[in-house]
Amino acid sequence: MSGTPAYMAPEQFEGKPATIASDVYAVGLILFEIWSGRRIFSGKSLTEIIAQHHSDASRESLKSAVEMDRSIVAVIEKCLAPNPVDRPTSRAPFSQLCLARMRSSLLSPRGRPRRQAWLPPRA
Repeated sequence: MSGTPAYMAPEQFEGKPATIASDVYAVGLILFEIWSGRRIFSGKSLTEIIAQHHSDASRESLKSAVEMDRSIVAVIEKCLAPNPVDRPTSRAPFSQLCLARMRSSLLSPRGRPRRQAWLPPRA
């Protein structure tokens, strides 16, 4: 087994080799961390982290991430599918989905840009 446990896919803990699906899982974990400001799996030991990766409670944590836009949560949920065959498999549709979801999260329901705390004021 090789990798950073907090960012490894569940199948890697079973001794299976890393694949594109494993990388997509890691991207989902990173997206969650970027958008929420915290890791979804925060065990103190390898055993705890492995248990969290296989736990439905961690997936519930994602669904209850109220500070995140639902469209971003939808992308992350696809990336964190427990079964590797259920994750996005190619870069193009995956990146298009991410861009569409991110754009929608930055626009108000009327299609105007939302004011974000991290955006500088318009000149």
